[in-house]
Formats: sequence, structure tokens, C-alpha cells
Amino acid sequence: METKIQSIQAKDYSLGKDGISFIFITDTHLPRNSMHSPYLIRRIMENTNVRFVINGGDTLDNENTKKAAIDQFYQWRNLMYGIREYNVIGNHDLNTISQTVEEAKLTRDEFYSVMFREHEENVVFDGNDHYILDYPSQKIRFIIVSTSFSATNSQGTWLKNKMTELSNDWSIIVVTHYFWRDQSTLHSGGEQLITAINEVYDSLNATFICIIAGHAHQDISMTESTKGYLIISTTSDARTSESGNPRTIGTINEHAFDIVYINKNTRTIDMIRIGSGIDRNFNY
Repeated sequence: METKIQSIQAKDYSLGKDGISFIFITDTHLPRNSMHSPYLIRRIMENTNVRFVINGGDTLDNENTKKAAIDQFYQWRNLMYGIREYNVIGNHDLNTISQTVEEAKLTRDEFYSVMFREHEENVVFDGNDHYILDYPSQKIRFIIVSTSFSATNSQGTWLKNKMTELSNDWSIIVVTHYFWRDQSTLHSGGEQLITAINEVYDSLNATFICIIAGHAHQDISMTESTKGYLIISTTSDARTSESGNPRTIGTINEHAFDIVYINKNTRTIDMIRIGSGIDRNFNY
């Protein structure tokens, strides 16, 4: 951990005023998680300039009752107390996967109340499951979309408006959950997101940096074939055994999340891995 913190500190010093850093963690799948990541995150943030976390979704796994699901969210929030964490709704987070009891499912309003409400002052919501997170000093906009995304629904229209309204000194990162099925196959949500972005891409004044996603439980990266922008996925933070990515509880491979550095001057993305996997570097 000390070696990782030294690497993060070195990136801090070289980032400059136009760059930004954050932690990206996804697919914690409580309770299939030994819950050590919040302690690692806290230690990193106490010793570096990293100031916020983006959670890519599937904080929850599957629970038998609504109360059990909400209790899991609060357990995570308690561990992350005092840490600024912005959440994406994953396909598990409304407790609907394999759920036959209607009363056990969460509504989007309920998810908002538990996981979004504490950040109302920092973000701009449109509806209760998608929002923008702006950093005016660095002129970087994060656009957070939900699993209900379609290029033709109101969220798709909203995304395109939020991308095209920016001036040429801004940059854009889109964060989603439901993108890849696996290394070679996109979910329909991923296809819809690419369609929406490509419809306005050529008319953007702002620089489009990348899409960051979860869900696939794999580290994946690709360049979009038509417009050439980056799409990056980070593996699950919690699986006791993952195909091609074995996890052993009680070792440094137990968890997996990234410290992400966006450098607008060098047009680079550096991702320092904590836990299972390797560091990754990209140009955009």
C-alpha cells in the first residue's frame, strides 16, 4: 500500500491545475465483499490529493427483502462515511434481479433517498437516476447515466443536450454501468449510449475524453470504431472467484479499484490499480 500511495503522490505532483483525479470502484456486490475497500480508500484519500469516488454501480447484489437491501446500502454508506462518493445505478441496485417478490424491489425514488440525496448540493439531477457532476476549475464534466438509458428516451435527449451545451475549453467523461456483456459483446444499453454520443459527436465544442463503465467484471478497453474515442471498463471489486481473474480473500488480490488521473495537457488517462489487476495508461 505504501508503494501505491507513493505512486499516487507522484501523479498528484505532475497533474497540474487542468487535470483531475478520482477513485473509480464498481460492482462491490454486497454482501459478497469483505468490505475492506473503504478502509483502503480512506487511507489513500488521507495521504494524497484524491478527493472523490465514483461508484460504477451494483453496490447491491440480491436480497430477499427491501429492508435487507436498504440495510446493505447503509452498511456501505457507514463504511464510506465522510468520503464524497457519487453513485451510478447498476442493474442489481433496485433489487430486481431474480426477484419474484414485488414488495422487495426498490423504486428509483428509494434508491435516490438512500444513495443520492446526500449529494444534492454538489450535482445537477435530471430525474432521479442520472445527473451531471461539474468541476468548473478544471472545466471537466462527468455525465452519469443509468441502466434505463436509451438514445431515444428522455435520458438520451438529456445526455445529448448536456454534451453539446459546453464550450471548447471543457472536457466530458460519461460514466455508466450497463455497457459490456463481456470482452466482445455490448449490452443494448452500451449500443444505445454509443448511438447517442455519435449522433452529436461531430458537433461538440468540448473534448470528449472517454466512457467509463462497470458491469462486465473485467478490465476492458477499446476505441470506438466510428469516432475513435476511448471506452474503459474496470473489473468487479468483489468476487471470491472470477473467470480469468482469481480472487483470494485475505490477500492483496481481494479487491480491485482504480485511482484515475485525467491530464488535459498531455491528453492522457492513467489508472493506478489497487488490488487485483494492473495499472493502465491511455491517450485520448
